[in-house]
Amino acid sequence: MTEQEIISKVFEMGEPKLIYKDKKIVKEILDLILKYDWAIVNIEEGHYKFWTFDGSHGSIVYIWGKIGGTPQSKETSDALWEANDKRYKKIQKGYTKIGW
Repeated sequence: MTEQEIISKVFEMGEPKLIYKDKKIVKEILDLILKYDWAIVNIEEGHYKFWTFDGSHGSIVYIWGKIGGTPQSKETSDALWEANDKRYKKIQKGYTKIGW
C-alpha cells in the first residue's frame, strides 16, 4: 500500500485521531504503518516512541523504539492474551493506536 493509499484510507475511516504538524513525524508514522500494519505510539512530551508485537510465527515478538529510529525487538514465549494485555496497559499510559 502506498503512502497516498494509506492517507486516503485513514480519511475514509473518519477524521484521524492524531494530527501532526511536523511532516517528518507524519512520514515516519506512515512508514511504521507500512512496516508493521499496526502499532501504538506515544508522542506526549516529545517522547516519540512506538510499540507493537507480532504473534504470527508461534511466539510473540515485541518491537519498540523511537519513531524514526532503529527498532529493538525481543522474542518471548508470552501468550497472545499477555501481549494484548501489555498493549492495553500502554494505551492506558498514553499510547495511541495507529494503523487498522
